Amino acid sequence: MGMTMSQKILAAHAGLEEVKAGQLIEADLDLVLGNDITSPVAINEMKKMDRKTVFDKDKIALVMDHFIPNKDIKSAENCKCCREFACRHEITNYFDVGDMGIEHALLPEKGLVVAGDAVIGADSHTCTYGALYKSMEFVGEGIRNLSMDDRFTICNMAIEAGGKNGIFPVDELAVEYMKEHSKREFTVYEADEDAEYDETYVIDLSELKPTVSFPHLPSNTRTIDQVGEVKVDQAVIGSCTNGRIEDMR
Repeated sequence: MGMTMSQKILAAHAGLEEVKAGQLIEADLDLVLGNDITSPVAINEMKKMDRKTVFDKDKIALVMDHFIPNKDIKSAENCKCCREFACRHEITNYFDVGDMGIEHALLPEKGLVVAGDAVIGADSHTCTYGALYKSMEFVGEGIRNLSMDDRFTICNMAIEAGGKNGIFPVDELAVEYMKEHSKREFTVYEADEDAEYDETYVIDLSELKPTVSFPHLPSNTRTIDQVGEVKVDQAVIGSCTNGRIEDMR
């Protein structure tokens, strides 16, 4: 039986010939992500353990993402907890104020995540570059016209569609991006022709209409022809993956 891209990546990291849906595996990880919201929780749990240090100081990324600059004492305490932990354990990839950014854009741009990696992160949008549960694979002629920022954003939103992983095939554009941003070797996995999927959705891109999200949920959407006369009090440019200064300019 054939395997999908995600199955092949997980099998390779678990030292298995194949993996199937519902199977529990133990996999080696290329990167573990923590941020200023979730890391203090994990750090406080680690204090209860007998382990004296982390499993690999080069394979951990701590990004001060949500509470920088600190808006109050509690925010400052969270970041202080991460800062002290990073210094104590000599975490290689620690990104503090002045060097941080949107974590899911920062890691690929810094070359810490490349094709074929197995990555987990204590943030729902870690699906930007991969994890377990249901996986959404995006294929077809239309994706050739998508930039890497487009692809990161689509993968980022897989969690809102009920998936824990969004993944695109590796093409020339992805290869060029990785060569520009990283010196690490990457691995290309391609889905087998007889790979099994729970469901397949065929989308005619020529029939898609621009869609606007309304408060207070991503699911509260209307197509552009249904928006009507709506007064806009505030506009936010960008997304959880690529809300960057370049986009705003």
